[in-house]
Amino acid sequence: MFQSVRTFRVFQFIVAAFIATIALQGAAKANDLSGYDKIYIAPVTIADSLANREAKPMPRRQSSDRPVSEKDLKAKAERLHKKLLEQLSDSKTIVEAPGDDVLTIEAEIVDLRSNRPTMADYRAQPNLSSESLYTGGATINFVFTVNGDVVKTMEEDYYGSFTDPFPTRSTWGDADDAIRRAARNVAKALN
Repeated sequence: MFQSVRTFRVFQFIVAAFIATIALQGAAKANDLSGYDKIYIAPVTIADSLANREAKPMPRRQSSDRPVSEKDLKAKAERLHKKLLEQLSDSKTIVEAPGDDVLTIEAEIVDLRSNRPTMADYRAQPNLSSESLYTGGATINFVFTVNGDVVKTMEEDYYGSFTDPFPTRSTWGDADDAIRRAARNVAKALN
């Protein structure tokens, strides 16, 4: 009797391990984006919390959430779209609209920080020095869908540091680096 109970438990363990392995393989296939040849890159969106910063800047002393102008947001959204096209057009077919067997990439810029004062900074704080330096960067969320069903999500972020060996001195240097890195990582996920 004891031997048969033990054998039964071993059998249960083997069956459970087999089912878990199949489930993991299914999840890996579901998250595998390399099988999609046709890609639609949706227009890049801006998170509401970021879009509202110019209108209502956060208190300056306790927050790194500096204002960002609508013009700068639009320029960075266009830059991200362009970088995604550059990274993916060599290995994938870029299509004009979503459809059957088309992987749609939806990108949303959640955070954006400049390295130097922008016009939005000067409007919020007119006595700001043009020599001010900040650590810049960006956070971007990606959602990959097929026929409206979410296949995978990714968050990409990069922020510079004052200890970087070659710190950027351009206004949007770290944010542009974040955009390049994000587009490159999306391309890696799809290939």
